[in-house]
Amino acid sequence: MSVIIQVPAKLQPITGQTEVEVEGASIAEALRTFVARYPDLEDRLFSGLNLRPYVRVYLNQEEITYLQGESTPLRDGDCITVVPTVGTSG
Repeated sequence: MSVIIQVPAKLQPITGQTEVEVEGASIAEALRTFVARYPDLEDRLFSGLNLRPYVRVYLNQEEITYLQGESTPLRDGDCITVVPTVGTSG
């Protein structure tokens, strides 16, 4: 599935873009593809294999914690928004 990840301003210096198109059948796959493309994001978004607690992820404007979390399946054209909460370092 081809999806768009909206990159928040705080992370745009790393990606150089406001949106990035990635492939993935689930939120987890899409985020891992995103981080593989931009390795400097790894420590900002993940702690080991898990998303950091201060990172919020939305699928088509709905927080994934209200869906199936990182296992939430994706469809072509879906939009993922990654939001590191305010007041965090990095």
